[in-house]
Amino acid sequence: LPDILRQNDIEVNEIVVYQTITTPHKIEKDYFGILFFSPSAVQSFFSKNKVTGRTILFAIGNTTANEIRKHSNNKIIISDEPGKENLVAKMIEYFS
Repeated sequence: LPDILRQNDIEVNEIVVYQTITTPHKIEKDYFGILFFSPSAVQSFFSKNKVTGRTILFAIGNTTANEIRKHSNNKIIISDEPGKENLVAKMIEYFS
């Protein structure tokens, strides 16, 4: 985006507001469902873990779901609206 703005003679002052630092952890248990709240969380999780074919993967949005697809062919449920509460509600609805 900044490059496109500059190409159109729009002054840009970029400020880095945060930097993602992954903290992968190996899990030893199989889960029925795992919730992902960001693409970087997906990358971090799958850098050390695999899931069984029965594990349902929940994504907070389409970008996160697309990252999951790079690592797994499992069923993905995508939240209807952004927000962690909405994703948790979607998971509860699915397993009810």
